[in-house]
Amino acid sequence: MSSIFKIIRLSKPQHKWIALACGLITAQALLQQGIPVTLKFVVDELSLQISGGAGDFERLTFLFGLLLAIHVGGVVISTLNQRLGDFIGSRLGRYLTEVYYKKIFTLPQAYFDSEVSGKIVNQLSRGITSIRDFMGGATNFITPALLQAAFGIAVLAYFDVTLALLALAVFPVYIAISSYATRKWGKLQAEKNIHEDASRGRIGEVVGNIKLVKTFNAQLKEWNYVSDKYRTINKLYDKQSTQYHILNFIREFGLEIAFVGVLFIIFRKTFTGEMSLGEMVLVIQILNQLRWPLFGMSFILEQVQQAEADGIQFFV
Repeated sequence: MSSIFKIIRLSKPQHKWIALACGLITAQALLQQGIPVTLKFVVDELSLQISGGAGDFERLTFLFGLLLAIHVGGVVISTLNQRLGDFIGSRLGRYLTEVYYKKIFTLPQAYFDSEVSGKIVNQLSRGITSIRDFMGGATNFITPALLQAAFGIAVLAYFDVTLALLALAVFPVYIAISSYATRKWGKLQAEKNIHEDASRGRIGEVVGNIKLVKTFNAQLKEWNYVSDKYRTINKLYDKQSTQYHILNFIREFGLEIAFVGVLFIIFRKTFTGEMSLGEMVLVIQILNQLRWPLFGMSFILEQVQQAEADGIQFFV
């Protein structure tokens, strides 16, 4: 994680925009919680009307107007936040390029004598792209998911503490499996990067010295070198993919079992009168909203591992 904190420190010129993005993200997360709460009152109003004709149509109309305002507000804030995230990511990409390029000028000649130029350029491109994508994901996806999870659990706890605790208990288990999966993925990714740098660096050198390669009739040797490297890369990728999907199956299967179990508790409480229909709708809506942050946890951890694995050489 040290590289990630270094990225955050390096992004100091963008901190004011990141702060603005955090404000928009918080507003968006709060608005998201307004949807199930408003639907709860809508369903309660309908229940009153169906059971005894005591519903208030004017109140119902107001609630639907409120729902429309929440949805429109959410779309506006989401659009602004995504645009701001792209703005931050593009400026950070330029800044990191400038920092890396300036550092290159300070390196001794011995460094360039021992490294092929194609490898250096590939490390620069991969590292900056990954870091920029991480910062863009942090503003467009990661932070909203975390805030939505926190606010969702808080709203759920207000209406039913037991269900909130059950939902909260899923998070550490899900995160632990995701963390283990992404650590395994990150180690293989770093190994893949070594072979990819070597192969792309070699291709760059061959293209730059193609006359010399042809003079010594070394085309087949160079082709075999790159082909062997990519054969190794494919083997690592297959191992990476297999490990990830096995762990992902375990994670998603467990989540579905937990979700169905919580649904059974909700339906039983509604059947026995411990919950109104409105509260049942609210709790189910909140649970559905919590699925998105859970799914996002794997993406968050993958982005962190990707940025760390791909950005290692950037800070060397």
